[in-house]
Amino acid sequence: MAVEVLVTGGDTELGRTVAGGFRDAGHKVTLAGARRDDLEVAAKELDADAIVCDNTDAASLAEVRGLFPHHLDTIVNVPPRAGMAATRAPTRCPTWAARGVRLST
Repeated sequence: MAVEVLVTGGDTELGRTVAGGFRDAGHKVTLAGARRDDLEVAAKELDADAIVCDNTDAASLAEVRGLFPHHLDTIVNVPPRAGMAATRAPTRCPTWAARGVRLST
C-alpha cells in the first residue's frame, strides 16, 4: 500500500537518497528544504513535489502543516548537518502527532 511521505532535508544528498528509497517503493514523496535551487533539482530528479521550508522556524512549519489538511502518513526529518538537533523540527511538533502522523528522525 502506497503512503504519502514528507521528507525534510530534501535539498541534501541524504534527503534525496531517503526520498528516492520511498519513491522506489511506490510511495508519494514530497520534499521540504530551505535551499530552493537544490530542492528544485532534487524534486525534478525524483518526480516529487517540493516545499521550501525552514524546519527551525515555527511559522514556516505552520505553513507546511497547512499544505497537508488531509492525512499525511509519514514525516522523515533529515537534518542538514550531522549532529544537528533542531528545536522546532517537525518530529517535535505535537500537531503532527495529533493527526496520527508517524514521525521519524
